[in-house]
Amino acid sequence: MIQVEANACEKPVIAIDAMAFRDTMVHGETAFLAKVAEERKITEARYGEGHDYEKGHRIVFPNPRTAEYRASVPDIAKYLLLLMKDSRLRQRMGEAGRKRVVELFDYRRVARQFVEIVSDRLGIQ
Repeated sequence: MIQVEANACEKPVIAIDAMAFRDTMVHGETAFLAKVAEERKITEARYGEGHDYEKGHRIVFPNPRTAEYRASVPDIAKYLLLLMKDSRLRQRMGEAGRKRVVELFDYRRVARQFVEIVSDRLGIQ
């Protein structure tokens, strides 16, 4: 997750207010999250031999699925200018990002949480 890696290096992040960015970044503290300007949905997909289906296999989704998001360009420009003009803001956000990564995303902590979740689900003590 490149946004977490950037924060680990004490760098502020500009990302889109969607997907994993919402779970890993804090708007205005460790990152600036640009609004979603466009959401592209799909209603079907075609798969082939590389996906263990026969060539041209078609899957129709009963509910459209989001395939991608596009961020607001004016938001990105606004946040980029803010960071370019304010070295203290960059430093403050970078330090806050590093602190958050160390507290929440250290691989040992994440591994322990994973084992706890899986153990709980499987009833393992």
